[in-house]
Amino acid sequence: MSTPFDSRLPAGDTTLLRTTTIDPTVALQKQIATLDTERQVQAATIQQRDQQIAALNVQIEQLKLQAPLVQQLEAQRKSLQMQVAALGQESQTARAQVSTLQKQVAAQQTRIAELGKLTDANALLQKELDALKAGKAAQVSLGNLISDTSRQLEQVQQRLKDEGRSFRLGKISMDLKVLPTGAGTDLTFLRPEELGTVSAEQLSAIKVDFNPTSVPAAAAARQIAMPNVVGYTLVMARRKLAEGGFAVDISYEAVRPDPQKPNVAGRVVSQWPKPNETVEPGSRVSIAIGKPTVSATP
Repeated sequence: MSTPFDSRLPAGDTTLLRTTTIDPTVALQKQIATLDTERQVQAATIQQRDQQIAALNVQIEQLKLQAPLVQQLEAQRKSLQMQVAALGQESQTARAQVSTLQKQVAAQQTRIAELGKLTDANALLQKELDALKAGKAAQVSLGNLISDTSRQLEQVQQRLKDEGRSFRLGKISMDLKVLPTGAGTDLTFLRPEELGTVSAEQLSAIKVDFNPTSVPAAAAARQIAMPNVVGYTLVMARRKLAEGGFAVDISYEAVRPDPQKPNVAGRVVSQWPKPNETVEPGSRVSIAIGKPTVSATP
């Protein structure tokens, strides 16, 4: 059985009465007010978010409208990049072509200069021949003729080599009509007007071939005696001289058959330098091969 609650207070005591007389309605109203405030804050926040979402949607629509322009600009950028690459390739090709043309021009200029050197050498030889034709009958030994001409050709050859030219002198041939004198080793060059004063049988046809070559540097270190090839056939003479490393110039000298002497046709009748002379290995040797004369028909 429960004890009844006595709500009566001692006389004069009001403290307990004040603490126990709380109205529940007031507390609920305060909670409601607090929740309403929070609701308003949340509503304001939601409204702000909605505004931001709306602004972003506007930007998205603007970007959608700008997308074709962006694609067009991107296509233009790629096209410009391709044009720049093509221009770079064309520029590189043009530079290569210019370089090639410059090399071709330099090569042509070098060739012109080399041809000029050869032309000068030819003009010098022609000038000397013209001087011989225009002057009085000149007498010269076969050896001196060959050595002087050979020396001039070697000088030209050496000059071309010193200047780094790619050209070199090739085979040079001279056909001469001369009057043999002395022992047959001296030659007289007649003037044109003097040719009618001698018969064809008196003149000798000489063909001189020159093959300019460079002398090996090692050959200058020692001296040797010049072999004697007089009386040798052309084949044997070449073989003999090749053993000593000599360069051979060949000419032809008219000879008359003499029943009292050995037949020298087709054999070496003279040489220069002379036999047993001291020379350098690889020196140039000039030999004259006997060639039978053809008698003029009366």
